[in-house]
Amino acid sequence: PTSKPRGRGLAGARGAMCRLTAYIGHPTLVADLVTRPTRSVIRQSFDARERLGGKGGEVYDQGNLNADGFGLGWYSHGGSGPDEDVTPCVFADVGPAWHNKNLHNLARKITSPVIFAHVRAAGPGMSLCQCSCHPFQCGRYLFMHNGQVAGFQQIRRGLMNNLSDCAFNFAIANSASDSALAFAIFLDQLEGTPFAEIAPSQIREHLVKTIEIICAALDAHDVQDTSLLNFVVSDGLTLAATRYVRNPKSQVPAASLYFSSGTRFEPVHTQAPASPSNGPAPPPCLGHGTKSVPYRIVHDDRRDEVVIVTSEPLTDDYSDWVPVPNNHLVLVTPQRQVLMAPMFAKFQPCAGAEEARQEFSDALEAFG
Repeated sequence: PTSKPRGRGLAGARGAMCRLTAYIGHPTLVADLVTRPTRSVIRQSFDARERLGGKGGEVYDQGNLNADGFGLGWYSHGGSGPDEDVTPCVFADVGPAWHNKNLHNLARKITSPVIFAHVRAAGPGMSLCQCSCHPFQCGRYLFMHNGQVAGFQQIRRGLMNNLSDCAFNFAIANSASDSALAFAIFLDQLEGTPFAEIAPSQIREHLVKTIEIICAALDAHDVQDTSLLNFVVSDGLTLAATRYVRNPKSQVPAASLYFSSGTRFEPVHTQAPASPSNGPAPPPCLGHGTKSVPYRIVHDDRRDEVVIVTSEPLTDDYSDWVPVPNNHLVLVTPQRQVLMAPMFAKFQPCAGAEEARQEFSDALEAFG
């Protein structure tokens, strides 16, 4: 196992960061992703290693507590047939995730091919209520955000005014936070109902356009502070995630984001179970009888059957995880093909970005 060095303080805007984990693959038990791994998102809710904005001051202050709410999202369907219920389920509550009995009980019983989990650290001025907890749901979509939109009070009115009635009402019903408004902007780009299936390329385009709209508003108001826009969205078939940072004054890091893929994600069994008389003490518990144990990514062959996108690795072996570079998007297709490419970046351009984006588009077209 390798240890990850903790971050360093840097100048930035006021705000607070969250932690998130998303899974897409063969149906898996929620507990095996959200509560049981020793580095699960529940563990990160009180022991985050790479979370920024922990002191409620500068955005690059190091912090480790995410206790302002949590949410779990999942899909009960396994395909896209005409009789499928494509609407995802969401369970969310205000308060710390680590001691919520209902969350632990649900995690032991729910199996799903797509799982979203989020623990929240609210930024200054953001409300604490169930409607502001991630993931957000509308139609067939789940959406969650790690980061903050700087200067949000300056740009919110203009962005809200440009929304359709449906998207506007969604934002209002979900506390009109920066995260809820970002999802409303995404929804506003859908041509028709949010229950209709669209191509992976369109999900990617809508998510990129969402960030472009937010950044254009920040440019128009000359907002100089740091915005961190790590978004994850899924329609139950495709998953898209961004790691994005905007700062006009300096080259700064985005909030952490990783992905991993393999055949399966399972507990590590390093030795046969010991007898009760002389065996080792049981693993520590994360409350409500949930045992915390090490997990691993297994690679039986070259095919990717499961893909995990997460703010921090869920295992202590960092070689299993690919850090997403600044201002990049990760797209997982329904066939579990994982594609990554740079996004536009006015203040932090990536060399060769246009060529990489074209290769991304060509690969996506080839995968159908």
